Amino acid sequence: MTNLNLSHLIKPLVIFEMANNHMGDFEHGLNIIKAYGALKRNYETQLDFAFKFQYRDLDTFIHRAHKGSSLKYIKRFEQTRLTDTEWRALNSELDEYGFIRICTPFDEKSVKKVVRDEFDVIKIASCSFTDWPLLEEVSKANKPVIASVAGCSDDDISNVAAFFAHRDIEAALLYCVGMYPTSADNLNVAMIQELKRRYPHLTIGFSTHEDPSETAAVAVAVGAGARIFEKHVALPTENYEQNLYSTDLKQTEAWLESLTKALTVYGTVEGRRLNLDEENKSLRPLKRGVFLKNDAPSGTVIGEDEFYFAIPAQEDALVANDISKFKQIELIEPIAQDEALPYARMKIHDERQKVLNIRNKIRQLVSENSLIIPQKARLEISHHYGLDEFDCTGLCMVTILNNANYCKKLLFLFPGQSHPEQFHKIKHETFIVLSGQVCLILDDTETLLNVGDVVQINPGQRHAFSSTTGAVIEEISTQSTSDDSYYTDEKINKTEKRKSYVEMI
Repeated sequence: MTNLNLSHLIKPLVIFEMANNHMGDFEHGLNIIKAYGALKRNYETQLDFAFKFQYRDLDTFIHRAHKGSSLKYIKRFEQTRLTDTEWRALNSELDEYGFIRICTPFDEKSVKKVVRDEFDVIKIASCSFTDWPLLEEVSKANKPVIASVAGCSDDDISNVAAFFAHRDIEAALLYCVGMYPTSADNLNVAMIQELKRRYPHLTIGFSTHEDPSETAAVAVAVGAGARIFEKHVALPTENYEQNLYSTDLKQTEAWLESLTKALTVYGTVEGRRLNLDEENKSLRPLKRGVFLKNDAPSGTVIGEDEFYFAIPAQEDALVANDISKFKQIELIEPIAQDEALPYARMKIHDERQKVLNIRNKIRQLVSENSLIIPQKARLEISHHYGLDEFDCTGLCMVTILNNANYCKKLLFLFPGQSHPEQFHKIKHETFIVLSGQVCLILDDTETLLNVGDVVQINPGQRHAFSSTTGAVIEEISTQSTSDDSYYTDEKINKTEKRKSYVEMI
């Protein structure tokens, strides 16, 4: 069995769906696995692969009055029956080719067979999405679940997602359309983004039923954020035709080419960051350099009326993009008229960049902890002894709400950072630790707080706190005012500029 983590897929997962394309012919089923097992080897650097079967206990699944019926699906199911021995042999073949093994059970007896045959993942078909007796049986198997959502309402999807979450069953959702085949104008791949928005903790995939020659849809699905891709596959022969929504080997290869190219183009955020140095190297000749208007001796503080901009910029020297009203440029060596300003020959005092660096670290913490903050939130940075000491002593805050009755803030401590002792004369506070560990000193009593711990701080109580791990604290309090913070270190109380503000956007 494969240890598959649906929430943290190392590589995107492709599922080859055999359905009834084995045609009830065991040898034909083996040939399909062998053919697609050979094909997958060309794409294993970018993708992981699974093969999916369907189990039905036909003796009980079909109503006795309809056995032998000419109804389309009943006839097909009955004609493509395989024995338990044949299914086990097909499973063994999947292992030979290194496939993750997935199966869709359509009834409770089949769930038990899925468990017996040690499949890695259970798939829920769209038609079974709200079959609650079946889902209850599936949950007992305690295996990862992938569920298709064709034809399902928003409430259906929410209820099933909650069902598996409540039972601690790892689940993923596959967007698909229950039309066979699905025309391009009915694909609506934008729904993948909507599912990702609604269920950010779940992996979202794309189960495709479009025309076998269609390869653009899977590329669009990649761009929408899908990480699992299911494809019905067939192996046409003189005896067995290909249906309207399954791909043959060549069509599957074209589909995989489109998928892998889209993954390459989509790339990663980290990949983009790795390119920044090379991008800036090519863009630098297009940037304007900074040049002195007149000779300037060492120690000169350069004002904005003492330089000009022109191309080409000199390597390792100041460019117009570097100039900001928040900077002070001091020469540490003399520079002549019309010379560039090399970084190595000057000292730049740049408080603004320090503030932006802090803001960027807070953005990362917000993302890592899946926090929600107001769209136009401002970051309040407390640097009690100056920005140069911020890494040791300081605190960042985002105010969510502050009115006459109620205040809510998010407090951020970086690893090794502490907040000096203070007290409030009016404000009542409650701290809730959302991440990390916090060492709280309340009226000289030290307590180590962990995630989920809650502590109340009353007016007049002295409190200082720090974190060796870094921490996020939710503060709920009465109204917060700027004149109700009193530090026991008088040096802080007398410091006028101990806060900086920057937009979180």
